[in-house]
Amino acid sequence: MIRWETILIDSKIDIPIMAMNTNHIILLIAAALVFASCIREEPETALGKVQKEDLVEITATSLPTKVLTQDGINILWENNDAILLRFQEDASTIPVSCTYTTTVASPSATAVFKKNKDSGIIPNKVDGKYIAVYPASVHYIAWAKKNNILFALNPDQIARDKGFDRSSAIMISSSDNDEFTFRHVVSYIRFTVTSNSSPFNKITVTSGDDSQFMVSRIRVSFDENFSYVLECLNSSGTVNRQTRDYVSLSTADNTNFTPGTYYVAINPDTYAKGLKFTFENSEGYAVTMSYDGSLVADPGYVMDIGTVGVLDYHVTLPYISIYKERNNKLGLIFYEDPEDSSKQKVVSAGGGLMKWATSNDEWRINNYKKDYDYVHAIVTSSDAYMSNPEDFPAIKLCDEMRKSYGGNWHVPSVDEMNILFNAYYGKTHDTPVSKGVEYKDNPSMAAAAHFDLLMKSIGGEPILGQSSEYWTCGQNTGGNLQYVNLSRYINASDLQTTERYVRCVRDVNDNGQYDVAKYPQTNIGQLIKGSLSPKIADVLWDTTYNVTSGVDYYKMKVITSTEEIQDIYLLRTDLSKGLDLKVAVSDETTSATWYKQALSEMATNLNTMSNPLYGMINADFCDNREPINPRGPVHCGGQVLCSSFDLDPSLTHQGLSYVGLTTDGKMTIAPSGSYESAKNTLRECTGAGVILLLDSEIQGGLVASSGRDPRTGIGYTQANIIWMLAVDGRHGTTGMTYAEMASIFKGLGCVAAVNLDGGGSTEMIVRNPVTGSLDICNWPSDPTDGSGGQERPRLNAWAIVKK
Repeated sequence: MIRWETILIDSKIDIPIMAMNTNHIILLIAAALVFASCIREEPETALGKVQKEDLVEITATSLPTKVLTQDGINILWENNDAILLRFQEDASTIPVSCTYTTTVASPSATAVFKKNKDSGIIPNKVDGKYIAVYPASVHYIAWAKKNNILFALNPDQIARDKGFDRSSAIMISSSDNDEFTFRHVVSYIRFTVTSNSSPFNKITVTSGDDSQFMVSRIRVSFDENFSYVLECLNSSGTVNRQTRDYVSLSTADNTNFTPGTYYVAINPDTYAKGLKFTFENSEGYAVTMSYDGSLVADPGYVMDIGTVGVLDYHVTLPYISIYKERNNKLGLIFYEDPEDSSKQKVVSAGGGLMKWATSNDEWRINNYKKDYDYVHAIVTSSDAYMSNPEDFPAIKLCDEMRKSYGGNWHVPSVDEMNILFNAYYGKTHDTPVSKGVEYKDNPSMAAAAHFDLLMKSIGGEPILGQSSEYWTCGQNTGGNLQYVNLSRYINASDLQTTERYVRCVRDVNDNGQYDVAKYPQTNIGQLIKGSLSPKIADVLWDTTYNVTSGVDYYKMKVITSTEEIQDIYLLRTDLSKGLDLKVAVSDETTSATWYKQALSEMATNLNTMSNPLYGMINADFCDNREPINPRGPVHCGGQVLCSSFDLDPSLTHQGLSYVGLTTDGKMTIAPSGSYESAKNTLRECTGAGVILLLDSEIQGGLVASSGRDPRTGIGYTQANIIWMLAVDGRHGTTGMTYAEMASIFKGLGCVAAVNLDGGGSTEMIVRNPVTGSLDICNWPSDPTDGSGGQERPRLNAWAIVKK
């Protein structure tokens, strides 16, 4: 439910304000908005005096000075403000109207509006009343005799003086005497920008379902008491012969918004699917946030979405990394199958100016997708190729790559080039590229720069290089082949004898057969494979991406010294990069009563615009008997929710230690017996289990005697670099022992590490730097009798957030 209230502002205009119950509003993003509530006052009236005889002047007198909530903005009459009086008998008659304009030295609560010379004829009254509109420049569609007016809201609004875009602030009034009360026809979205807000130069508002929205026709009708009734004609309304599904607010010169309070005018309506707010910056990146509840926006209501904080534009790309085989850096990984990370596509670093095959008879291929091995075999075994390979330079290049390095290097299909170019521009992989249609969006130069930098680092040419046009293997007609133009982002075709570039690509699908010479590719994989991790025999496959400055995510498939293949997930956090660790609990938990909650829900609750969440793992064990309670102490932001250990003699691996963050931002791991002397120094804390590593040494005892299970652990280095580890198990893999986990933490350079709750509780959440979504990156083992993948609600978790 949403609570609606009314508030007035000063001057000539009374503006009802919409107040929202913030407990029911959540904006779901890489970054979030802080909602503010409005106050309630009883309606008052802004009056304008009109001379009855000739209406030469209209005098407007303000109410006692008031402000819009607490933001300090007064709405006053300004110089050259204009009011329109208008009347039209019916659609077949000529409309009659005139305008009145004020001249004031500065914004004023009182102003005289004079009839503009030669501005028109003073209209007749409608049923004994004059009807007026502010501003006079408003775009109206029709003004009919039966007290029926159609307006069109401006979809492209301009931010003005940190206040209203007055050209979009439509108001109407009716009066049979010298008192006019102007009331709003539109509703508003209000937001605040501070010096700490991320830069942006445009905000766009759309409906939650992308079907119903704003700029259509607004019909205002007056009843017998001349109170108006308003409705939006979304299904049939048009503006300038086109329907708009958005409204936007930009700065006049497209510079960034400066600190202040701003307003976006929207159509009053019921938005059953909520609203979406998209912030764009000057580099072409955008962040979209949503309010998913139903909204009833009445005329004059203001929806306050609070202060704009940190906008995470997700410019970092995952999956684009160097591909290496037998110590040869052959190209870049530009696509990784989300269902199977071993399935990848690679583009070669090499490329050159080439002529396509001169013989149509030897090609006979029409836009193939997956049968490149067949195509390659047909061409390379032909008499024409064997007698003169130079006539087939594209095939020759791929053939040489196969002979030199192995793998199915081939001339890419149109689909593969589209995927490659989407990666180059930082688009999602399924973004279509239409033949002959130029892609209009601003390319993501940060993505292109990242791609080109990696390409140049291994001796290759940048993707655009000497040309932006690349051949594909698709044959369009008998003599034409298809190519893709990268800089213009279109597909086209041309004679196959035309000189254009070729980039060889290949598929990588290990299917359990791992090339040990190729991996590890990451420096962290090298550490884990090194001598400090004796329990890890090799890294079979690894990849990484940067989540945000100071947070890196690593995914690996390793083989242990006992030949067990395991999937592990790592988060590295450098707290010196403006980051913090927080303990998360259920939003209903108190020091007296504990509740479980899925980590994905905890992450959503903790994630805000000003302090976005970048990663999370499950934390302590708990006693599942009623009443539920944690096995160890819990501190959240300095508040102590639990200060004791609950030991169960039958569960010898629980309640043995604690992991905490001190008030000066240092992580500490210690046995339970040290808690009492240290608890006053701990801002964040949870209980933990078996200590794996202490004083840089792998521990004995329980560490040496555990079985295999899904595992979660946390550790830190001497430099206070925090490492979080999750290990899958029970579905395809067996999980790890404590000794193997300790071996990994040792290889990472940790001085201390501890085991947290595992099994079905093991879970890691990481922010996707492209989509901004908070994704579960491992495969939870619950339910054990099914396929897994189900979250197990927990009492607490460790989270990485912006400080």
